[in-house]
Amino acid sequence: MRDIPEPVWVAHRGQSENYPENTMAAVRAAFECGAQYVEIDVQCSSDGELFILHDALLDRTTDTSGSLLLMSSQQLQSVSAHEPERLGDAFIGEPVPRLSELVPLMADWPLVKVFVEIKRESIAIHGVDVILERVTRLLAPVRERCILISFDLAFVKAAAQHGQFATGWVLDAYDQATISTAREFGPDYMIVDYCRVTDVSRLAEGRWQWMVYLVNEPGIVTILSARNVQLIETPDICSVLQQA
Repeated sequence: MRDIPEPVWVAHRGQSENYPENTMAAVRAAFECGAQYVEIDVQCSSDGELFILHDALLDRTTDTSGSLLLMSSQQLQSVSAHEPERLGDAFIGEPVPRLSELVPLMADWPLVKVFVEIKRESIAIHGVDVILERVTRLLAPVRERCILISFDLAFVKAAAQHGQFATGWVLDAYDQATISTAREFGPDYMIVDYCRVTDVSRLAEGRWQWMVYLVNEPGIVTILSARNVQLIETPDICSVLQQA
């Protein structure tokens, strides 16, 4: 019987279990724990600068309210992304990082790959071509180790056609129509919420690899491997790798 490789763990928004998510502190901690892959999110400020942040609204993860999409890059320099509601003042002063800050950090960790999720709120405002051009320019030094992913199908298709990066489609639904669409343009990765695929069937075959999120139990890897899952996102990469 052919041995099936175990899925690889991916750090969801860095080591976000006990660091502020999507900050340089969280990403660096994931690297230091031995993560092979890290996932981050990207939004765009009103003046077109790309920042590492999941929500368009700043309320949940920063000390500021309002929308990043309506703020300039200069205004964002004074925002602290320390997740005060969840983590108190432990990381006060941790900035909202620019995407460009990822490049020198990756240079220090040459074996790590990063899933860069472009959020559709920013794409809706600035457009696929503008965002893709800016991401391509900023990540050029590390493009071979970055995978551009998004819920926005038009962006994923454009990135795949552009050919500079590996690409991944984050799914709103797991169904036959979605699989048929994926087979038409061939993303390198298909990414889905584990809660959407909790039955025992194998995930659809294709030229892609499957990544599911969010999972914290190392013991589930054998089950997911048998279901055609190659990567698993977790918010607590350090603990998972210690237990694996």
